[in-house]
Amino acid sequence: MKSMTKANAYAKAFCNIYDTSLTREAIDGIGQAGNFLNEHRRALFLFKIPLIDEAVKKRGMQELSDRFKLPQGVARLFDVLLAHGSASLLADVFLAIVKYYNREHQYESVVITSASELTEQQKKQIIAFADARFT
Repeated sequence: MKSMTKANAYAKAFCNIYDTSLTREAIDGIGQAGNFLNEHRRALFLFKIPLIDEAVKKRGMQELSDRFKLPQGVARLFDVLLAHGSASLLADVFLAIVKYYNREHQYESVVITSASELTEQQKKQIIAFADARFT
């Protein structure tokens, strides 16, 4: 099975199990974690090395979960990926989860640009306005 096909299968299974407990913030965190892992592929390579203890790998995953505020179900997903020898697919699975969730909930991505740097408060105001306007 090709890696993207496997990633899509894991993503679909994850969404089927956890869909009702996922929030928009959780999905955003999963997407950010997926992008981070894509940019730092060396972290994924470490999951492939059998000599690295599973406890170390799980601790790394916990740190990633804390950093991106990932939902509880992600820990179980990681355990399954480790057991199947597919932990190196984590970035692809995360991005596939976002894609699948957005498709199922009919979310569309919007890119907003600004001539100047926005504060976090300004970003939140724009997001709140867009959410109120388009939902």
